Amino acid sequence: MTTYYRRDGHSRPTTPPVGNRSSLTLEEYLKKGLGNTPVTRTTSVTYLGMKINDKLTWWPHIQDKIKKAKHLLRRSNDTFGRLWGPKPTMVKWLLDAVVAPKLLYGSHVWHSMIGTRKVQDALHQINRLGIISVAPSRLRTPTRGMEIILGTTPLHLKAERKNILTLTRFRMHHPDTPVVGHTRAIMDTMAMTGLAGFPLDDIPVTTTPTLFRTYIGSPPPEDPGVRWVKIDTKVAVTVTDSIVSIYTDGSKMENTRGNQWGTGAGFAIFLGQDDVPIVDNPPVVQSHFNICHSYTVFLAEVLAIDRALRSYHEARKAGTIPFPRAILIHSDSQAAILALNNSDIHSKVVLACKRLLNVTATLTPLHLSWVKAHASSHRNNWVDGLAKAGATQDTDMGPFPRADIPLSFLKKVIRDRQQDRWGEEWTAHPTCRQTKLWLPAPNPGLSRAVLLLDRVELGRIIRWLTGHNFLRRHCQIVDPDRYQSDRCRLCRLEPETAAHILADCMALDYNRLADMKETHLVPPYRWSLGRLLRFLDPLADQMEDTEAAARMITVRARFGTRTTLLERIAVINDTLQLDPP
Repeated sequence: MTTYYRRDGHSRPTTPPVGNRSSLTLEEYLKKGLGNTPVTRTTSVTYLGMKINDKLTWWPHIQDKIKKAKHLLRRSNDTFGRLWGPKPTMVKWLLDAVVAPKLLYGSHVWHSMIGTRKVQDALHQINRLGIISVAPSRLRTPTRGMEIILGTTPLHLKAERKNILTLTRFRMHHPDTPVVGHTRAIMDTMAMTGLAGFPLDDIPVTTTPTLFRTYIGSPPPEDPGVRWVKIDTKVAVTVTDSIVSIYTDGSKMENTRGNQWGTGAGFAIFLGQDDVPIVDNPPVVQSHFNICHSYTVFLAEVLAIDRALRSYHEARKAGTIPFPRAILIHSDSQAAILALNNSDIHSKVVLACKRLLNVTATLTPLHLSWVKAHASSHRNNWVDGLAKAGATQDTDMGPFPRADIPLSFLKKVIRDRQQDRWGEEWTAHPTCRQTKLWLPAPNPGLSRAVLLLDRVELGRIIRWLTGHNFLRRHCQIVDPDRYQSDRCRLCRLEPETAAHILADCMALDYNRLADMKETHLVPPYRWSLGRLLRFLDPLADQMEDTEAAARMITVRARFGTRTTLLERIAVINDTLQLDPP
């Protein structure tokens, strides 16, 4: 390092100053370098796994991530063939669980670029590389058609959902952080869900002690009045030999066809431990209430325990219930009991309920026990009816949340919006005409069933639903010199497309009636995967075999079956007639 001298004559090695104090400009300093090492300019820098360039844009980072994702997918695709390899579900898992998280790491900082056509096209290329090896298909099979069949959500929609949840979790721990920069773009996207700014039930993890006992799979002790928590109190109370039994339950109804929908909870407080019929020992206090429909059944169960304890304290102060020797709370939700027994709490409702349980346990031994739902318990069946009554009351308040919403509800709303956005983009896209006849909107259930097929059957489904197959019409589009006719080889009336064969070819009316329960399909088609596979099983391979010689194909007729000759590819004169039945 160069030695610089001060005015007092003393020397010390130091970094040369840059600015008004030095005679060297920044450019001259960079050219001179540090010692013998030249200093070169760089156009980008990487920090915490994120690459940013000198123009303060994130495009170099996106390009780098896309390049690595393509390399990973190409290497994985080279390890198996088109007809052999891992199951289709595993190939899709590789894209969803390995490639997508690596690609979308830090996507919240470039959220504003997700809506650009440039980024969306690049992300569609990644999706295509991930699903093209799921099953054998034609080279030009449209990416969006395969995405809708296999249920592969476009990556830009995945990024939007991931970014919203990232911002939500960040603001959970830092609520006072101002919304600026890229967080403003995410907040604007979140505003489209209608839940931007709503308080969440989820909170940072809070550690609390457990002063009560829980029982799952084992009955409470024979003597529940034995104390294990000793708290000095100046309150003089008269303890009786009675035992208070509290039964709680939560319910959620989602009957969208009628007006009976919502979330509710109910509880009943009994004197005595014996589970006898209600007519023999009616509850001292009981109630049911309707809560925010955004609450899950789990939160409804916890809130039922909270309300039951509050009603117990009110009744005890009023003299309706004597000071008991022990309190037994029975719930049919193991998840609620385990959450209340856990020392780490991340829910406002669970935290408030546990604090109330601990306060009650300092005065009276308290036991929280699990009881099997819909079994022989008279009291549990009674509160189950109360919870359902609470779920169906006050439903005229509308779907707008009226309490702190749980994170699970926010995830559900974002997931539903993602499906709606995907459906809108799918409908507005100008291509994939034949696929839209079969799948006018995303169908997650059908996609899960399709992925359970083997590679051969899945490839057949993709080819016939997209129209990119080896039938006459598509073969003529690909190679018009070799395939000079596109007429159907069965009915000789219309072009031989997948939609024609599956929906309205007259020669296959009886096949269609036997396998698909209809002689003619009207768009949008009503169909099931099993019926479609039965219909294609005797026809698909023979009609798509473009290299074989002329062969006979058997089709159903009114009185049995008949055979029809599929002519050679080289035959150009379409004068062959069907044999009479």
